[in-house]
Amino acid sequence: MAGVAELFAVSRQAVYGWVETHAQGGVAALAAQRRGRPTGTRLTLAQSRKITGLLRDRRPEQLKLPFYLWTREAVVQLIGRECRVQVSVWTAGRYLKAWGFT
Repeated sequence: MAGVAELFAVSRQAVYGWVETHAQGGVAALAAQRRGRPTGTRLTLAQSRKITGLLRDRRPEQLKLPFYLWTREAVVQLIGRECRVQVSVWTAGRYLKAWGFT
């Protein structure tokens, strides 16, 4: 195993991990996998259209939200209530920018 580790410039533990992965799942289990958080959006196209329509046509108080203006926090609450999807304030800001509201 030490020779293989040296050949691939990895630790012996990495090689042992590969051997174990192969034993459990075969060659397919050794395929490279994407790392990190998944990309994409939390909202579908239909949900995005629904939210943008509400943002354009209504004020927060008309929708029984405790805000006078559309803030990122107000958008978070609107998305949560209308789409049953939880997003962060930062993500709400990204959506607003993508939708052309900022």
